[in-house]
Formats: sequence, structure tokens, C-alpha cells
Amino acid sequence: MRNKIPVQNYVNYRFWENSPEKVRHHFTNKDNVYLIETVNDQSKIHLLRDKLILLNRMGTALGRDYMDIQTVSPDGFHDFLKKHKKFIVKPRSAAKGKGIRVIEGPLKYEDAEALRIKLIEEGSTLAEEFVDQHPEMSRIYPHAINIIKIHTLNIGGEINIVLPQILQFGANGNQTSHGGFTVPINEDTGTIYVTKYFKEHLL
Repeated sequence: MRNKIPVQNYVNYRFWENSPEKVRHHFTNKDNVYLIETVNDQSKIHLLRDKLILLNRMGTALGRDYMDIQTVSPDGFHDFLKKHKKFIVKPRSAAKGKGIRVIEGPLKYEDAEALRIKLIEEGSTLAEEFVDQHPEMSRIYPHAINIIKIHTLNIGGEINIVLPQILQFGANGNQTSHGGFTVPINEDTGTIYVTKYFKEHLL
């Protein structure tokens, strides 16, 4: 499309309502990926592209249980299902919520093994403990994980916030990349900028 704006961005952000000047300066998803891959240490880019490597790097700081379905034994997978009656599965390298599913148990051993094989065949080989978000975040939208994003750059050991802080929350069963919303946060007060639509439909 004109100005290299993806169709999904054009629809999600209602570009037909914006002036040509605003459209030209829109920061697209492609721009975001380019920024991330340009400013980060190239020897560590694989940490951002492979979720399992990143989770292993984070270790206990992650705060939730996870598992590599492709390498775990059938017994190990079944034990994970017994421990976590609800968990999510996702591809290791996908982004923007693609391929994420919620699995709920318990399952019989043979059913768990059939599921393990199917997930490996589909490429959904990362399993993570289901996250119960804070009740106030869930009140905004309970069917997806709503998140606060702060984009920073570490320049010579100094942390710089380079983009406005935002709250991303879901709609129609999905996160912002698939029909949800993004709203800016006032960095001085911590409050979000509420639109008329937000007031009428989501609060």
C-alpha cells in the first residue's frame, strides 16, 4: 500500500480518518521490527526471534512454568498437564499472538500423548503456564492478556524511554494485533487516555 502501511494497520488504525501528514509519520509494525533488530546487539537477536531461548535465558525471573513439547517425554508432558489444568501453547518463533491457543485438562494419558504429537506436527511446541492477570486488568478485557508496554533503549548503560508508554488490551477474543486496542498512558499520572468508544463500550 501507499506509504508502506500494511492493510491490517490501515484497517486497525482507521487511516482513512487521518490526514496525509499523520499517515506519512505512522510507525508501522514493520518499522518496529526494523528498529528492534537495528539497535539491538546482533549477536543476541536470536533471543528475540526464539521464545524458548528467551525463556531459558530469563529462568526463574519469568515467574511461570513452561516446557519444550518437542523434547519432553510423554510422561513429562502428561505430568505438566496434571500440574497445570489450564495452559497455553504457541509456536516458538511466531509473533503478534499468532498460533496461541488455550488448552484445558485434565486429559487421559492416551489423549495427552495424542495432543503432544499433534502439537509437534503443527509446530506449536512451546507450552506455558496460564497467566491469571490482575483483576483490574481483567476487568478491562478478560479473554486476553492485557499488557503495558514501555519501549526503552540501553545506551551506554543509561536507560532511555523512546516511545510513549501504551496499554494494549484485547477485543473479540484477541490481542491488539488481531482486533484489540492500544491506548497511550500519561507518564506523569499513570492514567490512560480514554476515548468515547472506550467509555461507552469497555468501561
